[in-house]
Amino acid sequence: MAYGYLSLPILIPTILAVALIVSSIGGIIRANRLKPWAPKMSDLLLGLSIIGLLLGLVLLFNPMIASIFVSYIIALGFVYNGVTYLLHALTRLEE
Repeated sequence: MAYGYLSLPILIPTILAVALIVSSIGGIIRANRLKPWAPKMSDLLLGLSIIGLLLGLVLLFNPMIASIFVSYIIALGFVYNGVTYLLHALTRLEE
């Protein structure tokens, strides 16, 4: 951490990418073990794990894009909460 706060936009997405890759590998292993008992569930889990693995690799090699993506997701969450609270308040006024 030689650069302090300047390295955080690269460090945090990199840590998230590694966690996503490890989790996806675990999902692939679980999907293979689940195959004899629930083949449809296993196929779904395998597909989602492969998508997660690919997304983790993209995040690992492009951490700045990941930080921008995370910023947009957080912003959309705030907008969603704001609209939800506004609609809830407006429905209370009508009662």
